[in-house]
Amino acid sequence: MSAGVVLPTAALIGALVGAGVPSTARRFTGPPPTPHGQLSGPRDLPASGDRSRSGERPALGEPSVPGDRSGPSAGLNSVGGAVVFGGLAAAVGADAALPALLAVAAVGLVLAVVDLACLRLPDRLVGAAALLGAVGLAGAALVAGTPGRLLLAAAGAAVTFGAYVLLALLPGSRLGFGDVKLATALGLPLGWLGWPTLLLGLLLPHLLHGVLVLGLLAARRVRRHTLLPLGPALLAAPGSPSCSADPDRPAAQSCPPPSLPGAGTSAARAPTARPALRSGGAAGPWAGAAHSPRTARTARGR
Repeated sequence: MSAGVVLPTAALIGALVGAGVPSTARRFTGPPPTPHGQLSGPRDLPASGDRSRSGERPALGEPSVPGDRSGPSAGLNSVGGAVVFGGLAAAVGADAALPALLAVAAVGLVLAVVDLACLRLPDRLVGAAALLGAVGLAGAALVAGTPGRLLLAAAGAAVTFGAYVLLALLPGSRLGFGDVKLATALGLPLGWLGWPTLLLGLLLPHLLHGVLVLGLLAARRVRRHTLLPLGPALLAAPGSPSCSADPDRPAAQSCPPPSLPGAGTSAARAPTARPALRSGGAAGPWAGAAHSPRTARTARGR
């Protein structure tokens, strides 16, 4: 399938998937069940009455009223899905691993909305992303006949898991183990794409997250101790063209310059250039003149 067909098809599928993200995310944004009716955490506490009466704007990630966990609209999700799916198709092309990458991206769209709404990465969604990535990449390895890349994907997931566990165990770290599990699931496709892509995928989320935090602090939308979701940054980094570009994909060749009509047939009929030197002759425009009959008679007459 040509790139001219893959790109719009992937973008259309992404738009359709994005339209269904809000309804799917709503199933995971409710408060988690807890025994004895206790509240599961500060996210489930009712909104402060003082804040609602004073008109103060809630910080990013905090619901303004109880149960307000609405995410982006279906139209915005459709645009985001089309951009993500189209970007992956443009970076990878008609590769055997493209269906696996799109499947992981579809679950990632839901995870990003859920994490933005309630600072939670459900294990069922993270497990689905990991399973779809593993099965899809295994199928791609069989189709392409490259089992070594599947081992590279597994190694990428292992390296990502180890790196994020160390980050989560650092003193004062706000990295949750939901982020660790999501990063491990994303390490599969990143490892498939190669070690440079994996390294970029490990560093880019924290760079994006840091820039976002600095911008929100400067705009006074958040405070120093406000908890912000890292999941969207984790999911956005592998979807960028710099991360998702396949290193084994051959570079596009430059098109030859256009030729004039009939130039090809004329070139085919053109005789091969005669050599400038002939055996036994002299160089220059008179080379080979002794081989003509007239010149031979003149030479004998002299």
